[in-house]
Amino acid sequence: MANADLLKSIEKEFWSGENQKEAHVGKHSYIIKTLNHAEEVWKDKYFSVSSSINFLTSKKAPTLAVALVAIDGIMVQELFSGKQKEEKKEEKNEVLKEVLNSFGYIPDDIRFKTAQRLYEWLSTMPSIFVDSLYNEYLQLQTNRDDLLRKMLSESEEESKKKLEGSIELK
Repeated sequence: MANADLLKSIEKEFWSGENQKEAHVGKHSYIIKTLNHAEEVWKDKYFSVSSSINFLTSKKAPTLAVALVAIDGIMVQELFSGKQKEEKKEEKNEVLKEVLNSFGYIPDDIRFKTAQRLYEWLSTMPSIFVDSLYNEYLQLQTNRDDLLRKMLSESEEESKKKLEGSIELK
């Protein structure tokens, strides 16, 4: 197996399953997704650790800021674009970014600028709204984690069986 194939195999294995869902809060629909490692790191910089209560409440808005994909079918990059169109024109690697975008890749600088604007908006919303949307995210994350635990457990059992089989053959 070539190196690139191995990496793609690992990515497919861990990103298979339900990674996003549509949630309804109030009269609107929200597409939310589970986070990758870079998004986990980004959201962590907003956590307040001064008390356990602050920690629990401070993680909701930054988590949602990187978990929200679309609101009522409109991508968050479009809703929270701000000055991104001007900034985008000034970037030297515009051609590269267009190619990457055609494959569904959103460069980190744009993704996290959008997340920052979304975080600022979420911070102004009533707690009941943020809590409701965050609970939907937690359900999605729990489902994904359960699926991955099951997959890892099955994989571990397969490895043990293969090892036991190879020991018996000797």
